[in-house]
Amino acid sequence: MRTQEDFWARYDEARAAADLFAVPPAALIAVIGPLEVAAPVAHRCRQQHWAGNGEVHVLTGAGDVEGEPDWKPVALPGDLVNIVNSDRVETPILVLDVANDPPPWLGDVVADLREAGVGLVHYVLDGDPTDEDLATWHGELGRPSVLDLASPVQPERVLALLERGEPVASIAGVPFSAELLMALQVEVAGDWAG
Repeated sequence: MRTQEDFWARYDEARAAADLFAVPPAALIAVIGPLEVAAPVAHRCRQQHWAGNGEVHVLTGAGDVEGEPDWKPVALPGDLVNIVNSDRVETPILVLDVANDPPPWLGDVVADLREAGVGLVHYVLDGDPTDEDLATWHGELGRPSVLDLASPVQPERVLALLERGEPVASIAGVPFSAELLMALQVEVAGDWAG
């Protein structure tokens, strides 16, 4: 029979493990992915941003960003670099509307943004990305970057990603936490002793 002490010991272990995956604070954040799945991550980053409610600038070919009247669209990747380099906007959140496959220019733009001061990149992937997909994104983005899985993913798969050190920041809109880690472990193991 499991005791209350067993439960709390397990929770302490999960909290310590989850702390290893905590998203570091950064004044300048870029969110990369298809706009429909990147937008919720940008909203979460904006709400949790330690430096305030920064402006959101979106690299998109769509013109205005539907449903986001205060988000400012830009047409060229260099426009985002200019925004970061300007003194006009202190803590912008940059959104790059790109498909699940990174375009050939992305690595150079991310390097320019990092050089200009972007401290953290969130990349948002929909569906269940393969190991090859993740390796491609890692190669394009470098570090520090964190992965937001836009869709629910099998708990076994998430635990395997975490085990090998993938920087998972959220799953289906739920930020990574000790509670989420315990829930994943319970689902895989069939009980909380996992």
